Amino acid sequence: MKKIISSGIIAIALVFAGIIAGTHTVQAETPTLAVRCSTTQARLNTLIAKVEATKTSQLATYADIQARVDAIAASAQATTFESEKLTAAQTGVKTKIDTYAAAATAYSTSLTAAKNLTCGQSDTDFTKAIETARLNLLAVRTATIAVRAYVKADITTALKAYAIWLPGATNTSEAAN
Repeated sequence: MKKIISSGIIAIALVFAGIIAGTHTVQAETPTLAVRCSTTQARLNTLIAKVEATKTSQLATYADIQARVDAIAASAQATTFESEKLTAAQTGVKTKIDTYAAAATAYSTSLTAAKNLTCGQSDTDFTKAIETARLNLLAVRTATIAVRAYVKADITTALKAYAIWLPGATNTSEAAN
């Protein structure tokens, strides 16, 4: 047993001596192109699933906002309230939501296009597809911010004006806040 251990130590010492002398090389483990491609496609599949889930969730939230604004606008139009601001806010938020939906669809489509490229065929095509996806992501972020800002500024202002006007509103100071 002592002989096995000492021969193992000698073998390790010779390998290290060879590495130091430069006669023995250690091969670096580099992933092959196939492994890199499969890893990248797996990441893209995960990202596409997350993007689709987020898009569905956001569009459901935006549809709820749109439905509430539509109901309030219909209620306001049935009264003598001057509902031009509320109607303008209603059409404005619909436009912002449609812009978001188009940007999110373009982003998802560009990710799918990048995923569908044949691995190893052309790095420049893949790079261009990823750059397109990044630009589409910026458009999605911009559209999301625009919807949020529009709801916060224009919709809220129009709804506050209607809440203050409502006949029988008991606490107008809270509605103004």
